[in-house]
Amino acid sequence: MKLRFLAIAAISLLLTACGGHGYEGTWKIGGGGMDKMLAMVGQSGTLIIGDDYVESSGQRTEFDIFVRESGDKKYLVMEDESGSEDVFEIVDEDTLMQNAGFVKLTLKRQ
Repeated sequence: MKLRFLAIAAISLLLTACGGHGYEGTWKIGGGGMDKMLAMVGQSGTLIIGDDYVESSGQRTEFDIFVRESGDKKYLVMEDESGSEDVFEIVDEDTLMQNAGFVKLTLKRQ
């Protein structure tokens, strides 16, 4: 009986650890005139973030996606196979922000 309980507990713990980063879903890109610029190049301005991919305009790119904590801030990190990272500050459950030089990119969960 104890062995069965321990096995169930271990499997539950393993499944919980593999539960994703919590920011899966559809996100709308906005901020800094990005809406107009995306419309000019024919982009929808919508991203789908999955457990291990980002999809935009029908193209899916695989990433290692995880949450990084630094001080009192949290960041959603998307790392590609070469080790290059795109980092978004987690403002709240439904808002991600990235400062890209002179443009501030904001993602809002739909």
